[in-house]
Amino acid sequence: MKKLTKICLCLLLLILVASCFKEKIEVEYYENGSLKLENYYLKNEKQKTIVFNQEGLKQRVIYYGKSTVIDTIFVYSSAGKIVSFFTQNSASHSFYEKVNSKGNVVERGNLFKGSRVGWWCYYNELGIKIEERYFVLKTGKNEYSQHIKYDPHGKVKEEESNYVKFIIPDTLYMGRSTGTLVFKKILEKNTDTNICLGYNLKPDYSNIAESKVDTFYSSNNDGFFGVDFEVLGQQTIRGFVYEIDMKKTSDTTLSIREAEKCFEKTFFIIPRPDSIPKDKVMHYHIKK
Repeated sequence: MKKLTKICLCLLLLILVASCFKEKIEVEYYENGSLKLENYYLKNEKQKTIVFNQEGLKQRVIYYGKSTVIDTIFVYSSAGKIVSFFTQNSASHSFYEKVNSKGNVVERGNLFKGSRVGWWCYYNELGIKIEERYFVLKTGKNEYSQHIKYDPHGKVKEEESNYVKFIIPDTLYMGRSTGTLVFKKILEKNTDTNICLGYNLKPDYSNIAESKVDTFYSSNNDGFFGVDFEVLGQQTIRGFVYEIDMKKTSDTTLSIREAEKCFEKTFFIIPRPDSIPKDKVMHYHIKK
């Protein structure tokens, strides 16, 4: 009898363990009785949700990651084709991509707290890149401060573009390096300009008061700047070109105009060879 009891207990335990690994499905319905959504669970954790419209067509599929609430969302057209997908990289960062009916990508870029940030790429119906825009999220506003337009052969249309060029390699040695920033002025040619360059700035610049920000003066359409990296690997700097134009309009009145163009640049930092002194500054800027 005791042996039989032990066998029953073991079987019950095996059933309970097996049920933990079994996939479960929960369903919801619209008032008209058509399927609304399906929730899939594994080990009591939600893995996937399929959402349907009232005509029974699949609208989106949501995949849930282990470290984030949402991992990836696929959105479908009425013809059952994927028209966009959204990937959550962390609590604040995500990636978005939209495709047309032919399956070609028409736009893609990164989101920060649901708003566009960084470089976004736009393509024509054939999937050929026609424009890039650099989006910034500051003081609650989401707008782009740089744009690059391309011809059908992939060449930049300089006259129709307005962006910041970095004259410095993408791979740098640890320590200090200098480069040149080339840009088009927003105000007038002779306005005073400051290149403000920050370390560890968030995409929305919300921590600028606590971050290290170096400022370099320029009166031209290009300016000298320096960077100093103490950590190996991929490093991203963010900053802005700040212009100010002050004119005295009367004995008691001073006219002030301001403008800024935000930018970011990613470097890969490698160790210095023993042949290069650690305190040597690596110069890559344009010499005049």
